[in-house]
Amino acid sequence: MLRLLSIPLALLILLAAAMAWSGSATAGRADFVFVNRGDIITLDPNQMSYLQDIRIAHAMWEGLYTYEPITLDPIPGCASGADVSDDKRVYTFHIRPEAKWSNGDPVTSADFVFAWRRMLESPGEYTYLLFYIKGAEQYMTDLAANKPADFNSVGIEAPDVRTLKVTLNDPVPFFYDLCAFPTFLPLHKRSMDKFARVDQKTGRTVYDGQFTRPPYIVTNGPYELKRWDFKTRLV
Repeated sequence: MLRLLSIPLALLILLAAAMAWSGSATAGRADFVFVNRGDIITLDPNQMSYLQDIRIAHAMWEGLYTYEPITLDPIPGCASGADVSDDKRVYTFHIRPEAKWSNGDPVTSADFVFAWRRMLESPGEYTYLLFYIKGAEQYMTDLAANKPADFNSVGIEAPDVRTLKVTLNDPVPFFYDLCAFPTFLPLHKRSMDKFARVDQKTGRTVYDGQFTRPPYIVTNGPYELKRWDFKTRLV
């Protein structure tokens, strides 16, 4: 009887040793783990509309403004603030010199001009939020109808690398809130260029969604995307 019992006992000892060894070899638990509300559909800010995508966008990117985590009031993000004209129609944002992309490049006003222009030329569900900007809706409408369209008629300007000037049609009391929403996020054009192609129907530049996948994606928020197992997990 003792001999029969010694076999499972030996196995238990080996199992315990194996568990102890494997536990010491595993990576430490992440500082913050949460369950999102569903599968990620896209990490292209132009095409986002689902809450789970938007939630991740706020972790990976930072707009001119962002949301205070307790009150959800808009607070300066990439921008240190803005000068607003007396008629409340012109906002001049000043981008912080320490604002950086995940590859070390500085965040510039051109990154916002590129992203917002792309939103008008390749519209998503929330493109209409840009229509508060002077000339934006007409520019998108003319492009869609294959009419001549001049982006210089849109109230989005970059006087220098750290200044973004935005002219609105009318005063918008919640414009700072909009500037924290994914529609208004910047994009890193240089890292996206390798995924660019010309649409044969429209003649406009479009981008393969691979630019949103590691290791290619370049973002400017508090977290970097290191791994994406589709429909399983993000790290």
